[in-house]
Amino acid sequence: MSELITQSELARRLGVTRQYIYKLVKQGKISKEGKLIDFDKASKAIQMIADPARSSSIDSKPELDVDMDGSSFAEAKTMKEIYGAKLAKLKYEEEAGMLVLKSDVKNKAHEVGKNIKDVLLSLPARVMDELSLESDPRKVNSILEKEVRDSLSSLVEILKRV
Repeated sequence: MSELITQSELARRLGVTRQYIYKLVKQGKISKEGKLIDFDKASKAIQMIADPARSSSIDSKPELDVDMDGSSFAEAKTMKEIYGAKLAKLKYEEEAGMLVLKSDVKNKAHEVGKNIKDVLLSLPARVMDELSLESDPRKVNSILEKEVRDSLSSLVEILKRV
């Protein structure tokens, strides 16, 4: 059986003013049974209409993932504040240089890939005349190693500028 209490007792238990309880009764948000109020029903009703930003002992902390279907005004307001804070954080991180646009990263990656391809594809043309004159495999290997190292060094310099 549910507990029936006075309006003053309800206000005391919930940590709100008597005037607030009287106002809710007058608005029909809390129903009375005679001169008394069902504590369980009243506390549930108050939780549904309470503003989480002003809550004390009435509400627990709002959850971040609230199902917005059939949610109360207070839950919707809470969600608006949460998403507003998340957007503000993202804006701050972007302006602080902690975030970059995905399109910028893709463009830079494309540019780097193109530079690598160009340097590697130019390698055979740079060494073909010199290699065609050589018959000693060790000398051919030495020429190729030098050109590969030079190509890698030029890539490092190119990538420093990107």
